[in-house]
Amino acid sequence: IEKGPSVFAPIVVSACGTMNTFGKLLPESNPVRQQFAPLLKQLEPSVQHACLFLGLKGTREELGLDSFNLWVYPNNEVEDEQKKYEQDPLNYEGMCFISFPSAKDPTYESRHPGKSTAVVVQQADFHSWKKWESNRVKKRGVDYEEQKKKLTESMRRQVERFFPQVADKIEYVDASTPVTSKYYLGAQFGESYGLAMSKERFDQPWLKAQTPIRGLFLAGQDVTSAGFAPSLMSSLLTTSAVLEENI
Repeated sequence: IEKGPSVFAPIVVSACGTMNTFGKLLPESNPVRQQFAPLLKQLEPSVQHACLFLGLKGTREELGLDSFNLWVYPNNEVEDEQKKYEQDPLNYEGMCFISFPSAKDPTYESRHPGKSTAVVVQQADFHSWKKWESNRVKKRGVDYEEQKKKLTESMRRQVERFFPQVADKIEYVDASTPVTSKYYLGAQFGESYGLAMSKERFDQPWLKAQTPIRGLFLAGQDVTSAGFAPSLMSSLLTTSAVLEENI
């Protein structure tokens, strides 16, 4: 623990990602870190995202909200739409994900009467926001706030387009960018899914629960593949490796 007491354990499970484990947490003098340094450079981070968080006045029933997820694609030419995004990532408006987390929670109304929540997620390139990464949170400057405001308004329009009934029910608005994710999650580029799903990633024989360091194990989506369900499955693989038995 930085600037605190050392905590020793015969078994350590790291679920903070391969890049952080081998690139940050291991001492620079550790031979495994030195051995893996060139291997890590071969791996790319997964996609990055911006998120919009909305607090709504009204219950699920009052607002007519469903528990499904809405994936928005402006047309059927997804590859062309991706190229359109890549040409101008800061000003792109189109593909996104919209969901109402509160509508999926049967206990939400009893805990937060008369309220609902919404979230929008869309692709956002870290390098487009990189110039603000070294600035302090909440103090990244006027230009950052202006760009973030444009992003917020763009994603809010998507919600109001598909769910016009919530337009005048929005009470709370907040947004995150890839530099937000990097700061709070410690992800190298604010990536959402650890390592990219590339051929190079799956060609790495060492990328598994058991590491070359005795007593150090990996868990999380870098052990399996991207997403929530693979992350859960990684816990089974890691547990099997720790216990040295098939569970």
